[in-house]
Amino acid sequence: MEARTRPRFDQDHDLVVIGGGPAGAAAAQAARWSGARVALVADGPGGDRLPRTAFVLAARSRRPFREAVSAARSVLASEPRRDRVSALRRQDVDIVEGRARFVDPGEIEVDSRRLRSGRFVIATGSIPSLPAVDGIGTVPSLTPDELVVLHDAPPSIAIIGAGSSGCELAQACARVGIHVVLFEARERILPAEDAEAAKVVANAIRRDGVDVREGARVRAVERDGSFGAVRVIPERGESVRCDRLVVAVGRTPVTEDLDLAAADVETDGAGFVKVDEHLRTSARGTYAAGDVTGMLSYSHAAAEMGRLAAGHALKRGPRGAFRANWIPRVIYTDPEVAVLGISEHDAHRWDRVAEVPFTDIERAVAERRTEGFCKLIAGPRTTGGRLYGGRLLGATIVGPNAGELIAEVTLAMRAGMFPARLAQAAHAHPTWSVAVQTCAAQFVVEIDGRRARRPRKQ
Repeated sequence: MEARTRPRFDQDHDLVVIGGGPAGAAAAQAARWSGARVALVADGPGGDRLPRTAFVLAARSRRPFREAVSAARSVLASEPRRDRVSALRRQDVDIVEGRARFVDPGEIEVDSRRLRSGRFVIATGSIPSLPAVDGIGTVPSLTPDELVVLHDAPPSIAIIGAGSSGCELAQACARVGIHVVLFEARERILPAEDAEAAKVVANAIRRDGVDVREGARVRAVERDGSFGAVRVIPERGESVRCDRLVVAVGRTPVTEDLDLAAADVETDGAGFVKVDEHLRTSARGTYAAGDVTGMLSYSHAAAEMGRLAAGHALKRGPRGAFRANWIPRVIYTDPEVAVLGISEHDAHRWDRVAEVPFTDIERAVAERRTEGFCKLIAGPRTTGGRLYGGRLLGATIVGPNAGELIAEVTLAMRAGMFPARLAQAAHAHPTWSVAVQTCAAQFVVEIDGRRARRPRKQ
C-alpha cells in the first residue's frame, strides 16, 4: 500500500491519531478496520455533549434539579463512554496517554516517548470560549457542561449566548425551578438558524419563564457579594445580579501545545486547523477532524470526519469529501429544532421552499402539540427539471421529535433523491412523519392550498 511504499523513514505506525474524543476514536477504529497499525494519543476520554443533553431531556418533565443532574452523571459514568479508549485498546490500537507535541512533520513527542509516522490525524477538539467582555476573567463563571453537574441548584443564573446550547440550558434550568436571564447580543436568539424557528423557540422558552433579552450585548461583568454571585452589565438596559454566570458563546480549538508550526500545519486566525474538503491540512500526510477544524461542533459530525480523515490518510477504507450540508444538527429545546443543509435565509431566488405547519398535521392536533412546522428547500436539477421536485438542499423542522424526523430527509439528500420520491413513499397515518411527506409533495402538486414558493427574505 502507498502508506508503506513512500515513508521518509522507518515508521512506528501506519497512522497516529492525536485526540481521544469522538473524532479521534472514529479515526482510530476506521484505521484498524482497514488493517493499519494505529496509535492513539489521548490525555483523557474526550468530550461530547451527551451529559448536557441528558440533563436537558430530564428537565423536560420538570423533575427536581438533583434528579436531572443525576441523569447527566449517569451518562458520565456509563460504561460505553468510559470504555471508549479501552475498547480501542482491545482492538490492538496502541494507546499512548499524555499530550502530544510535534517535533517535525513526521514525528511527535508524548512525555518522553517519540512516535514516528508518515500519517497523522489531529483530533484534539475544542474548549468553551470566553467572550470579549470586561471583567470576564475575574469573575467565577461556568460552562454549560459544568453547570449540569452541580450538586445544588443556584436560585438564579444568567447565560451569555443564546445559540443552541444557551437556549437548551436556559429552558431546562427554568423548568427545574431556576430563575434564568438569557442574553443575546444579536437581534434574535438562535441567530444562525431559520428566523421562524427562532421565533417558535423564543416563545416556548419565554412561556417557561426565561427572561430572554435579545439585542443585549453584555458590556461587563463584576463580582456581587456572595460566592459565585455576578452582576451582568449590558450595553443597554438594566444590569442583572445572578447567583451563577454561564458562558455559552462558542468554542476555541485545542491546538496551543501541539506546536503545529513544527509540522507545517497552518491554522486560521482563531487557531482552527485549516483543511480542504478531504480534511487534508497544509502538511503532507497530516489530516484533521472534529472540533479542531472549526466545522460543525457535534459528536456525530466529528465521528464522520474522523472516519474520512483516516480513510484518506491511509488511502483505504471510507473516503470521499466531507459534506457539512449532509450532517443534521438538532437543538434539544422543547419543541426541538432539527436542521439539515441550507436554511431559507441561505436560499437563492431560483430555489423553492415548501412548508407545512403542524396545525395541519393530525398527529400534532391529536397530541395538542401544534407549535412548529416542517420546511424543505429544493433547487433546480439538471436531470428531470421541476418534474420531480428538483434537488433537495435543506430542511428545518421544528416540533416534537424533530430530531427523529430529520433522518428521513438526511437519507434522501445523501442519496440524491427527488422530493417526489419522499411524497410517493407511504407514511403511516397518523404519524409526525406525514409532515415530511406532505411538505415534499408541494414541490410537485398543490396540497391543501399550499404549493412550493419562492424564498422569503428573513
